[in-house]
Amino acid sequence: MPMIQFDWGQLSDSEFEEMCKDILRAEGFENVRRMSGPGPGDIGRDITAEETVSLKAGGKRLFKILVQCKNYGKSETTIGASEIERYVNRVDTLGRDILLVITSHDLSSQAKSIAEKISKDPRRRVLIDFWTEADLVDKLLKFPKIQEKYFVLGTTVKISTLPSRDFLMQIPATIIFEKLGTSYTVVFLVDTGCDTTMLSGVVAERIGMNLCDLKNIKLAGLGGFISAYELPDVTLIFHTHKGDLYAEKMDKILLIAPDEEMMKLPFCLLGMDVIKRFKKISFENGRFFLEK
Repeated sequence: MPMIQFDWGQLSDSEFEEMCKDILRAEGFENVRRMSGPGPGDIGRDITAEETVSLKAGGKRLFKILVQCKNYGKSETTIGASEIERYVNRVDTLGRDILLVITSHDLSSQAKSIAEKISKDPRRRVLIDFWTEADLVDKLLKFPKIQEKYFVLGTTVKISTLPSRDFLMQIPATIIFEKLGTSYTVVFLVDTGCDTTMLSGVVAERIGMNLCDLKNIKLAGLGGFISAYELPDVTLIFHTHKGDLYAEKMDKILLIAPDEEMMKLPFCLLGMDVIKRFKKISFENGRFFLEK
């Protein structure tokens, strides 16, 4: 079960296929086409795509891919072995090389077993790969514009703070460190006097971050200068007031050096680099909202 979950039940079958098509294109697959189905026109194909692979011996090979998309919404249904067999027969019939199964849930253990057996069978000459729910979550976080297209409805986005205490604006968020391939959940204190979003140095310790690869800078503060590190290519994931997930992709945020006194602060600081992306701050029923 992925740490961050999407409500797949919001998507119709056709919307789920469109989302998969967008992700495939963003990942660099070629000639990605969603077929006209359901019906006789698609001949059992949801999406077709191609991938060119460089061979170690030299030259390149073009792989033709048949993509089958299964959105089970909120149900716990899994893809079974019989479905894998049926999809493989379509691959054979249509002259494709690879079967890619994309599902919003998972595959049964029997399906995974038969897929592995078929992929190793030289007589079948079909490779099988899967994208399950965890893979889809990772890809939606990797491509926030696709995530926003399918999971943030309407034109208004409101990010809710925690219930206000002494009028402090505290917002929980998950930070995706793309180059590190990891994530961490924090509580931000909204700070309009801070130019750049900052993380407490304790974050580096808890996720085992190697600071040697990061650019070290000095920041001017009321008490003099403090040491910080630039964290490039991060994505901040917030919950909206509707329960959707909303992503803001940042070129960089800052991490207070672990040996600074500020690392002991209980909060990370959400700075103006994020706040200015929202049009207003409102207050309703004991909560603040950032709205755009």
